[in-house]
Amino acid sequence: MSRKVENHASTLEGIALKREADDPEGRILVTVVGGISFCFYVAGKRLMDVKTWDAEGASRVGNVYVGRVTKVSKDLEALFVAFSKEETGFLPMSKLPKEKEYEDLKEGDLLPVQMTAEAQRGKRPSLSARIRWTNWPEGEALRQRAAHLEYGSLLAKAPDPLSEVILQLFAQYPVREIVTDRPEWVEALKEAQEGVPVRLYADASFSMEKLYGLKTKLQEALSRKVWLSSGGFLMIDHTEAMTVIDVNSGKHIGARHQTSADFYLKSNLEAAAEIALQIRLRNLSGMILVDFINLESDSDREKLLEFMRESVSKDNVQTKVWDITALGIMEITRQKKDKPLRELCAKAMFNAELPHEK
Repeated sequence: MSRKVENHASTLEGIALKREADDPEGRILVTVVGGISFCFYVAGKRLMDVKTWDAEGASRVGNVYVGRVTKVSKDLEALFVAFSKEETGFLPMSKLPKEKEYEDLKEGDLLPVQMTAEAQRGKRPSLSARIRWTNWPEGEALRQRAAHLEYGSLLAKAPDPLSEVILQLFAQYPVREIVTDRPEWVEALKEAQEGVPVRLYADASFSMEKLYGLKTKLQEALSRKVWLSSGGFLMIDHTEAMTVIDVNSGKHIGARHQTSADFYLKSNLEAAAEIALQIRLRNLSGMILVDFINLESDSDREKLLEFMRESVSKDNVQTKVWDITALGIMEITRQKKDKPLRELCAKAMFNAELPHEK
C-alpha cells in the first residue's frame, strides 16, 4: 500500500471514530416529547439514532394465533382464516411457508398465523403463516402444536414494544446506561437488557427533555442544512419521489500541501460518513440522490463508493449504494421501514408540516 493510500485509510478511520471519541459508550434516553414516546441513542452530545413505539401497547400486531381456514380464494390468491371466535383475517398465499404441509390447504384446516396489521379502512386484519419471531419454533413443530389447540387460541403474545426497541438499539450500539423519567417503564427497561444500569430521572424542577436538550436535538436532526466539522455542509431536500442531498465545501480550506484532488476526496469522504448517519437517523427511504463535489479520478470515485458502501453496511435497514452517474450523482436506495423521522416530529413538535417542506 502506498503512503498516499495509507493516508486515505487513516483519514477514513479518523472520520469514522471522530463522533464517538468523547463517549464511545453512549446512553439510551427514554421519554415522551410532544406526546410521542421516544428512545434516543446519544453518544457524547451527538444524537445518533431515534426510535419510537406505541406506549399504549394495545396493538395485537405480532401475536401468534391458532387459525382455522374458512375459505380458499384462488381468484384473490389468498385464504380467509378465523383467528378468534369473532374475527377472520386475510392471509395471502404468498405469506405461506414453502414447506409441503402448507400445500393444498382447505376449509377447516388449522395453522399458526401471526397478525401483521390490524383491521383498517374496512379491510380485515392481515395475517401471515411465516412466523417471524426471535427464537420462536418454526415449521412442522409449530403447526403440530397448533393442531392440538382450539382455533382462536393465543399461541404466543408479541414482545413488549418498548423491549423490542431497546433490543434494536443494543444490537447496533455500545450502551453504558439507560435513563428514563417514567417510573412505569423502569421494570420493562431492566428486563429488556440485564446487566446495564437503568436510572430513573426524578428532578421535577428541571425536565429530562431540557437537561439533554432533546427537542433541540430533534430539530437539528430535521434541519435542512447539516454542518460538517471541516466547515463544509450538506443540504437535504425531500420531494414526492426522492431525497436529494447536496454536498458543499463551504468554508473548508485544504492544507497547503494538499492537491485539489486530495482536498475534494477528503471533503467527500467526510460528507459520506455524515450522510450515512443522517440516512439512518432520519429514517430516509426509497431513492436517495447525492450530489458530491466532482471527482476527476476514477480511482477516487471508487474510493468514495467503497467508503459509502462500508458506511451504510452498519445500517440494520437494507441499504444499497448503486453507482456514481456521469454527472457525478451517487444513487442510493433504502428499504422503507416505519415512518420517517420528519413525519413523526411534524406531529410531535410542530403539529404541521416542517417549515422547509411547505
